[in-house]
Amino acid sequence: MLEFGTAINVSAGGALIAVKRVPKDKEIILEMPVPPGFISHAPSSHRMIEGRIVRSLSGPAHTYLGLEFKKPLSIR
Repeated sequence: MLEFGTAINVSAGGALIAVKRVPKDKEIILEMPVPPGFISHAPSSHRMIEGRIVRSLSGPAHTYLGLEFKKPLSIR
C-alpha cells in the first residue's frame, strides 16, 4: 500500500509522520528526502528507509505515527 504523509519531526533514530490511512503492517519502508546535515550514500536526494511503527495516535484529520528506523541515519 502506498500512502503519502507529512514528516513532523525526523531524527537519526526515527520520525513522527502524519498520514490519512494507517498501514496494516507495522514494518514499513519510507521514501523521503535526505534531511540537511545527514549523509546520503544514495545517488539521488531521496532515500529508502526501513522502519517500524512503534506508536500511533489518532487525530481529527490525521493519524500520527511514531517510527523507529532499523538503522539510524548517519550524521555528518
